[in-house]
Amino acid sequence: MHTHASSTALYVMNWSNFLRRDHEGNVVGRFAQLGARATAVGKAILANYPDEEVIALLGRTGMQRHTDRTLVTPEAFLKELAEVRRLGYAVDEGEQEIGVRCVGVAVPETPQPMALSSDQRAGAAMASPTTTAALVSTCSEP
Repeated sequence: MHTHASSTALYVMNWSNFLRRDHEGNVVGRFAQLGARATAVGKAILANYPDEEVIALLGRTGMQRHTDRTLVTPEAFLKELAEVRRLGYAVDEGEQEIGVRCVGVAVPETPQPMALSSDQRAGAAMASPTTTAALVSTCSEP
């Protein structure tokens, strides 16, 4: 359970987990890929994969519900990924954890899939359009 009002972090996907790293590169948290589809960073990364690979991942990990906002059908999830591809960033509106909102942006051309996220707890100001634009800009710079 998060105890902060807001934070920004880098997540790196390895074979079985997403690793949250601090500004010095140290692993400070992890969560299983099976929950990745309910997070902004997971959606941002998965949007870079073909739908067939995403469906295969969903078949391996399942689509269990974390909150009443979690997407639980492949069709709904693929529709969400289409929107992520269109926008260039992903949003998690309490899909992984009630009261937490996140914006995630994939970092292109990296040896391992990774994404930046900015998250806020209920009551904290949501990432402004400026914050979202800064994340997108940072991740798209060569």
